[in-house]
Amino acid sequence: MSSEKYLYPLSGHGESELSAPISQAMEKAGFTMATVTPLLTGAIPEDCDLLLVNGPTADLSQEEYTLLEDYLSGGGQMVFLCSDSEENFPNWSALLESYGLTLVDGYIADEERYYPQFGSLFAIAGAISTGTEVTQGMSEQDLTLLTNSRGFTQQEDTDAVITPVLTTSSHASAVTLDGQEVPGTYLLAAVSERAGTDGATGRLTVLGSNSLIDGDILSSYPNLVNETLFLNLLTAGFEDGSNLSIPAKSLAVTYNTIPNPGLWSALYLVVLPLVILVTGLIVWWKRRRQ
Repeated sequence: MSSEKYLYPLSGHGESELSAPISQAMEKAGFTMATVTPLLTGAIPEDCDLLLVNGPTADLSQEEYTLLEDYLSGGGQMVFLCSDSEENFPNWSALLESYGLTLVDGYIADEERYYPQFGSLFAIAGAISTGTEVTQGMSEQDLTLLTNSRGFTQQEDTDAVITPVLTTSSHASAVTLDGQEVPGTYLLAAVSERAGTDGATGRLTVLGSNSLIDGDILSSYPNLVNETLFLNLLTAGFEDGSNLSIPAKSLAVTYNTIPNPGLWSALYLVVLPLVILVTGLIVWWKRRRQ
C-alpha cells in the first residue's frame, strides 16, 4: 500500500498469536500494528483502519458486540478467522449473521478436495473463486490448505453484498462431534459488504479456519498460496491497496533423491562388483593360457 495503515489485532477472547512470518509480511505490506481490548478500552481506536480477529476461543460481551457493530456500520473493516473449536459463540455468530453469513455447526469435510497424505477429509484445499479483487492473479490450480475449518452459508434475505473467496466442492459435508453429517457446498472464506450509517460501507471478511496463517503450515508447504491470499484479504478493502509483501524463500537445503534406491543399491553393491570380478578372471585366464 502507498500509505501506512493501522491494523489492530483484537484481544481478550483467547485469540491466537500471529506467527512471525505473517507479522513480518503484514508490516512489509504497510500495516502498523497495535493490540486492542475493547472490554478494557470501551472503544475502537479512531485511527483503526482494520480489525483482525484471529481465532477467538471465547464469546463477545454484549457491550463489545455493540462496539464492533457500530464500528462496521461506520465504514470499518474487520477480518475474522475462526478458531479450531466447535463451541457456540452466540454474539460472534450474530455479528456474522448481520452481514449475511451463517456459521454452520461442525467441521467441514470434503471428499473431492482433501489432501490424502494427511489421512483426513478435514485437511482440505478450498476452491479459489477467481476473478475477484482478492484473488486477482490467482488460478484454480493454486492450492490452499485449511484444517478443521468451519463453514458458512449465505442468507437469502440479506442486504449485504457477499463475494465468495474459497468454497468447498459439492461433495462436502459439515460433520459435528457427535457424527452428524450435513451435505452441501459451503463457503470457507468470503467478503461481505453492507451499507451502514451516513453512506458508509462496512466490510467484514470471514475465514473458516485460522490454520490458513498457521506458521508451521506456511513453513512446511511453501508452494501454498495461503499467505498471499491472506495478505490480499487484508489490503483489498483499501483504494490504494496492493499486496507488496514478497513471500520469504526457504533457505533450507534441498537434497536430490534417487528413485528406487533399493534397485540402485543392488546394482552398485552386488552386480557391478560381480561384473568386475568376472571380467578380471577372464583376463587372468586368457593371459595364463598365453
